[in-house]
Amino acid sequence: MTELKTITKNVTMLLFAIISVLSMSMRNTLYEGFCAEHKLGNILSRFYNSFERIDYLDVIAVIALFVFFRKVFKRHKKICLSAVFVSILLAISFVLALSYYNYDSTIYLYYDNFQILMSIFQVSGISILLYAILNFIDDFFCDLKEGKDELVDSKLIIFLKKHFFMISVHFIFICWLIWLLFTYPGSVNPDSIIQLQHFYGDLEWTVWQPPFSTVIMGGFFQLGKSIGNAGFGMFLYNLFQGIVGALVFSYGLSRLVKRNVCFAIPFCGMLFFGLTPMWGSYVQWFEKDFLFTVFVTLFVILVSEVYFEKKCNSKMLVSLILTGIVMGLLRSNGIYVIVPTMLALCFYVKGIERKKIIASFAIVVVLYVLITKAVYPAFGIGKNSVAETMGFMLQATARYVQEYPNEVTAYEKEVLSNNFYSYDCLSYYNPRIMDPVKIYYNHSDFKSYLKIWLEMFMKHPWVYVESYLNGSYGYLAPVSREIGAYINLDNYDPYLLEHGVKHVENGKLNYLAVWIWNINLGMPFVNYTVSPGLYTWLSIIILWLLLKNRKMSGILLLIPSLVNILVCTASPLADAMRYALPTVAVIPFLIGWIFLLFFKKTCV
Repeated sequence: MTELKTITKNVTMLLFAIISVLSMSMRNTLYEGFCAEHKLGNILSRFYNSFERIDYLDVIAVIALFVFFRKVFKRHKKICLSAVFVSILLAISFVLALSYYNYDSTIYLYYDNFQILMSIFQVSGISILLYAILNFIDDFFCDLKEGKDELVDSKLIIFLKKHFFMISVHFIFICWLIWLLFTYPGSVNPDSIIQLQHFYGDLEWTVWQPPFSTVIMGGFFQLGKSIGNAGFGMFLYNLFQGIVGALVFSYGLSRLVKRNVCFAIPFCGMLFFGLTPMWGSYVQWFEKDFLFTVFVTLFVILVSEVYFEKKCNSKMLVSLILTGIVMGLLRSNGIYVIVPTMLALCFYVKGIERKKIIASFAIVVVLYVLITKAVYPAFGIGKNSVAETMGFMLQATARYVQEYPNEVTAYEKEVLSNNFYSYDCLSYYNPRIMDPVKIYYNHSDFKSYLKIWLEMFMKHPWVYVESYLNGSYGYLAPVSREIGAYINLDNYDPYLLEHGVKHVENGKLNYLAVWIWNINLGMPFVNYTVSPGLYTWLSIIILWLLLKNRKMSGILLLIPSLVNILVCTASPLADAMRYALPTVAVIPFLIGWIFLLFFKKTCV
């Protein structure tokens, strides 16, 4: 009887392994088949063509998963319902995101009965794999609770720990400096051109682009012009953000070392920030998002210090206030990170420490409001267009008009014509980018627009859901690869040329940087580091781990990442890494903090 159970378990694990590998090997394309006159033959043809060709790597994967499943399920005889829920949720998000990535709709999921069965099959296979991974992660961290005897560090480890901050700063900065030199004077984002136009008064200044960031970027740009040339000014800004980034990331990693986190975590974090081409690409990008990411990371690091120490001294209080203000001013969505995080911190600490945090929170909010509502207008900086906050609504309307043009009434056309430059502007709808529709919204009759928007929703609510999911699929699951931070190989924008910025030919160095950039984007395994959805999944897994093990207070450290993910899903682009960058940067520190929550002793 025991032998029969063993055989049954082994067969089940083998089936699980095969189903999981097949699920991950699906082409995710609609295939009609070629035996229309023979129904069974057509089904078999479609089934065969639904998968990539099986080769030796698939066989190795099946064997590896078979061993992995046996090990995990041997320990977990009872089903963990929370792990089942999370694994199915992630699997559904993966298949949904794939459908939008390939077809800009969910047609792949329900094209016909066969496709519905294949979607269920794929979700099942991915769920099995994720369920095993979740339990493996949970086992790993739960084993840390038992602790282990303190290990004796080698002389090399002792030296690295003792000088880790300086080692990390120099390593990360030197890696980034190579990118700065290869791509001198740097690469430019279109938003940066607008910010420079604001700075020099060539375009009406509004808070569409954060004025504080504009002043910093424009200041370095002008400094470079006064010293040598505008290109040198671009380089100075990139050098500045590189130095600040190396200091902040190394500070956070060194704090993990000081708290006796497993040394592999801060060490790998240093390698992640230094060697991953994505970070070097962003440092050489004359753009606002990297510096904002650095200050979000610093803010979360400071919050973690208060969290673990359960106290906030004067130095930490001032640091929190200054970092919070700078972060809030570098991007408009920074305030959305500050408010829930500091409110949660107020509830976590007690006594006089709570009063300090409440005071710092109040100071940050008051100063932010004063600067944005009083100082900016005093300097003639105009308000942001309401279209910036209504993008998801405008996208939903445009999608409705595209899918149901015959159901748009004369009155609805009139209202839309009044609220846009013309009704035809809605034909520019791009399901992955908000700007083609958003820029034509004039907000002339919002009350009437809101009325028809709700009426359209009542008629076809799924259109609105699809519009939202289509515009955020890249943040839902690791299905797309996107770096942004493009490297300029040709001449710059005419506006930069007018200011004297010239493209510097660095021989083969420019092209070498581009090739490394492409390797990061396309090479197996490495390309997952530039998948925004991967970091969403990691954040969700960390959240599940904390909830399952009743470490609720640890969620406080996760709030900035969760808020940023929500902001990303409402952002103008469906899979922009530059919007997800704060979540990406915080992940190595979150992993270290999770270790601290589960394990008190030293490990190497």
